[in-house]
Amino acid sequence: MVVACILNSLGIISIKEKMKSIKIFALLFAIAVIGQSCRKDSNDFTVISPIIEPVVKVISSVMGEVLDDTGNAVEGATVTFEDQIIFTDDNGVFQFNNEQLYSDGTYIKVTKDGYFDGSRRFYASVGKTSRVVIQLMALEEVAEFGSSDGSTIKFENVELVFEPNSIMNVDGSPFSGNVNVAAKYLDPTLQQTLNQMPGDLTGIANNQERVVLTSLAMFAVELLDDNGNELQIQGGKTVDAKIPVPESLLSDAPSTIPMWYFDEEVGTWVEEGTAVLINDNYETSLPHFTFWNCDIPNDLVFLKGSIINREIPIQGASVVVTLSNGGTSASTVTDSEGFFCGYVPAGEDLILEVFNKCGNVIYSFNIPASEVDIFLDPFNLYIETNLASVSGSVTLCNGVASPQTYVSISQGLVNNIVIINDDLTFSANISYCDNNNDLLVRAVDPINVLSSETLNFSVDNNIVMGEIELCDQDILVDDRDGQKYLTVEIDGSVWTAENMRYDTDDGIPNGFDMVFSEVPEHYGRYYNFHSAQSACPDGWHIPSAEEYQELIDYFVPGTAREALTSIDDWVNGPNGNNSSGFNGFPTGIANQLHTNPMLQSLGKATTFWSSTQTNTTSAERLSINNQDITTIYVVYGLFDHGSNVRCIQD
Repeated sequence: MVVACILNSLGIISIKEKMKSIKIFALLFAIAVIGQSCRKDSNDFTVISPIIEPVVKVISSVMGEVLDDTGNAVEGATVTFEDQIIFTDDNGVFQFNNEQLYSDGTYIKVTKDGYFDGSRRFYASVGKTSRVVIQLMALEEVAEFGSSDGSTIKFENVELVFEPNSIMNVDGSPFSGNVNVAAKYLDPTLQQTLNQMPGDLTGIANNQERVVLTSLAMFAVELLDDNGNELQIQGGKTVDAKIPVPESLLSDAPSTIPMWYFDEEVGTWVEEGTAVLINDNYETSLPHFTFWNCDIPNDLVFLKGSIINREIPIQGASVVVTLSNGGTSASTVTDSEGFFCGYVPAGEDLILEVFNKCGNVIYSFNIPASEVDIFLDPFNLYIETNLASVSGSVTLCNGVASPQTYVSISQGLVNNIVIINDDLTFSANISYCDNNNDLLVRAVDPINVLSSETLNFSVDNNIVMGEIELCDQDILVDDRDGQKYLTVEIDGSVWTAENMRYDTDDGIPNGFDMVFSEVPEHYGRYYNFHSAQSACPDGWHIPSAEEYQELIDYFVPGTAREALTSIDDWVNGPNGNNSSGFNGFPTGIANQLHTNPMLQSLGKATTFWSSTQTNTTSAERLSINNQDITTIYVVYGLFDHGSNVRCIQD
């Protein structure tokens, strides 16, 4: 869990009026996280859910980057949106495409062993792909103590005082043993804090109104036993805390300030308690550990606009808004169209700044105070320094474009992720920080676990990259119809990594196969048993039940399903991580394929025919579903059912 101290407003008139007279440094932009508050302040954990929850759904997409605290990509992080789970690729990228997201606040949560949890709240727009950046903080131990002894812990000028016998297990039972303390202080004056903190620094005040928050200090704390199990503060106990206020903010720090905690279930800040300023520190008592924040609230308005350079959108730029008198800020990230949006304080003069990925300001604009939503005209810039216009196209060897294919353009730790268009072309303005080092360019298809070779381009203001070919996996070309299929080697055998699409309907006795218009092309054709036996080209064959069982047994018990299934499309159950490259999508099952075809269990299951008959009416199939999350099976299916086909090389 994480603890943060940020200034909050109580919704009490006398306090609010006092705070309006203070020149405070406000976090303006609501960047990205929703979380439901889980108050762990009693032996049975009372969960207090804020009343204000997102309700406006739109069909939209989001692309995110997950980085560590040094700026490197985090691969294999778990990303959760509602009941969907996916994983970041080797560039730290994740995508949810054409989903029902919330225009009034979508919450994405990221977890990875060895890191504090990260999250973001963003505001989806119809038909657009929002961009977010989440920076995970390393879970570093700063101290340990015996639970029966208590202790005073100090780190980065933060002080925590634990009473003896004040720790419990998460089930509410008293804990006895060694307590390991992992902690991190977040400086609210640093821009990287905006990517590290949870949520978007909007919160729910005691009067149940959503407000914009202004941060003066923040820190994260997690308590663990020696086995890595989470611990908490016992009900009725508190931990005294002293949190330092940065020197540049002290002159505007109020003597008493509200406290807010981050509700990690729904992803929002919730007001609870107060802190007092004593000797340049805010002092308070904490009843439970999560992100905590000492914040001043403000009424909010919605701000949106777009940024273009030489008629081409700037993707992935940080848009930072501050009060005109200076101070702490928060930011959002421009999408593929250069669009940005978020909440800012109402009735305040603001300064909008655009940063490239090198951390340099490339544009600044003054925004007069407004009590109503602010819709800015597009900023059409003409900047050449550290900004290059790039264009090109991606060629996929199998001719089927994954909707999540993108182009990575990097120089050192600066990595520009460029979204491609439906026709596989791309054009964007990207950041570079060094005129002397080449740009390294790769096309990436995370669905098919495919990456092009890395191409080098010299820095220029206008770079035409031509065609980038995604062909570093072996390709099977079916001579019968010219279709191409990705292949993958697993345990010495070469498999097709896509479902077969060959039409066998030409004289096979009792054979029948078909496609369903409601499913994507890469789901392939659905074959009955007889037609399936002719689906593979020369030099390849349909696997036997024994070969499928050998495939399952190759993996560590309980891991085959995760390794063999796709990273998205599975509903009401977990996606896989496709670590094998087999890429099994939840294509469903077609019953009575020849007489009355009905597609069932779409998004929930998939089956693949084998060559092994069990009797005169049925044969073995490889079966994967969304209920048993650790196991896949070889089970029989009736001949007239429609399943997919994979081929294995002779």
